[in-house]
Amino acid sequence: MVQVDFLTAGAVFAIILLVYHYIAKKYEYFLPKPIPCIKPSFLLGSSGPMMLRQKDIISHVQWLYNQFPDFKVAGFYDLTTPIFMLRNPDVIKKIGVKDFDYFTDHSPTMAGASEKEVNGDQLFANSLFALRGQKWRDMRATLSPAFTGSKMRHMFELVAASAKSTAEYFKAEAKAGKRLEYEMKDTLSRFSNDVIA
Repeated sequence: MVQVDFLTAGAVFAIILLVYHYIAKKYEYFLPKPIPCIKPSFLLGSSGPMMLRQKDIISHVQWLYNQFPDFKVAGFYDLTTPIFMLRNPDVIKKIGVKDFDYFTDHSPTMAGASEKEVNGDQLFANSLFALRGQKWRDMRATLSPAFTGSKMRHMFELVAASAKSTAEYFKAEAKAGKRLEYEMKDTLSRFSNDVIA
């Protein structure tokens, strides 16, 4: 029969209790703030239905968004990380335009990727969504003049026409009974070149 050392059992119990307290403390982020929050479940936060595959990500985010229709900002937890959900266009504009210097970095979009993979020469790793820090600032400074409101209004018709012709091409290919298998990098490069040209 196995003998249990009370000192070891007490130490294990104390460690489990400390870990529980540490994780539970993370779920108190929104309590002192005047921001409504969905009550989180332990370890899963507000992501329980999505993590347990009861809801897909789109319907889960829509459900989270609809929980507090009368508030400009609401809170939820992605596992143990507190997340602010902005619901008011004025708040979004203030953060996205006026205060963008304070909100340059965001959660990595390539979860689980190594630092080498994220900073490498991958196509997505060099997009504006995946960049962080000074690289993001430099790329934003380069791209911002090309995407002002007036330039976007002028470009919209060109982009819409290119998208329509690309969609018609795919429809014609599908009607012809051809097997639809494409290299997306090549296809999107052609589409981008068509829009730019």
